[in-house]
Order: sequence, then C-alpha cells, then structure tokens
Amino acid sequence: MNPPLRLLVAFDALIQQPPEVLLTVDSRDVWLAGVWNYAERWQVCLPDLEAQVIFSAASLRKRQNAAGRLLPPWTRPLRAAWMALEEVHHLPAEGARFVIVADEPLGPRYEFSAALAFAAACYERVSRVPPTSTLIQQIERQLRLIDR
Repeated sequence: MNPPLRLLVAFDALIQQPPEVLLTVDSRDVWLAGVWNYAERWQVCLPDLEAQVIFSAASLRKRQNAAGRLLPPWTRPLRAAWMALEEVHHLPAEGARFVIVADEPLGPRYEFSAALAFAAACYERVSRVPPTSTLIQQIERQLRLIDR
C-alpha cells in the first residue's frame, strides 16, 4: 500500500505520533491512518473536508459530539458504521484517533467511503475485515434505520 502524502502530512500535523493503523478499502480510493487510545473517545478527521468530530459511544447514540452539540451532517454514514459495528459486536473497547482521506468527489460518496474506512479499521482491530460488499450492506442497512 502506498498511502497519499496528504494523509501522512495531515496525520503528523493532527496526531503527532506514528500511525499504528494504516489501511485502504478495496474498490474505494480511501485511506485511513490512526492510533488506538485507551480513552473512550473517538476522533475522526477528514482534512479534505476541513472537518473533524470527537465523540464517545454515549454521545454518538444521542447524535451529539463529545461537547454535547449536534453531529454535523457529514457524520451520518459514520454514525451508521458505528451502529453496524455495535450490532455485530465488533467495536474495539478503546477509542481511536483517525485521519481519513479519499480520492472521491466531496459529498455523500466521500462521506460513505470515510465510514467504510472507519468500519474496516474497527473490524481489523477485533477480528478479520469482511469483504467491502458486506461492510457496504451493513452501513446501508443502518442508514435506512437512521432515516426512519
């Protein structure tokens, strides 16, 4: 794997330590670099969108970030990925700090690709990563539930 330089530069600027996780998702031009932490907080940064969110499991269930504010719209697929992981008991016990970049058009496809990378990293931490098509199905199912 040859991650884009902008991923490594953004990761170094935001996290300031070497990545423990470096992955890409099959069939998508998306890359993730991250570190696991032992707090129950999660930080997801999307430098291409100039966006980031910090959340806990409890805040995400309430559709809020860690500060108690409503989650921004771009986090909808990320929340669906979290719910899918929670449903199949594949959430790591600890939190993480992730930086995600993609060569996708900005918008829904980009946001969905970022959620795929998030899910793949979590699966990789606790077990084997399923095929991308399975991840897509799990996230799409949760998106339908969110929209109800």
